[in-house]
Amino acid sequence: GSYSDPNHPSCPRLIAMEGSTVIITGADGNPGCVGGDGQPWKLIGKVDKERAGAELNEIFVDFSPKGGPKDLVGKWEVK
Repeated sequence: GSYSDPNHPSCPRLIAMEGSTVIITGADGNPGCVGGDGQPWKLIGKVDKERAGAELNEIFVDFSPKGGPKDLVGKWEVK
């Protein structure tokens, strides 16, 4: 899937799942990626179906390579 980040307009954000592993790729511009500019990055996370409810899963993503938290909690919704 994909999503947008208002702090980095027009920059790609893609999410893929392989088993219980979540792979998030994207690029960051200064602030945006107009014309395809931006620094690419890749983050790895996991889905924890046992801790989450049956309808909504939590994902834990290591944002430390980008200066963020090691276990950022997000919500994985299938649309």
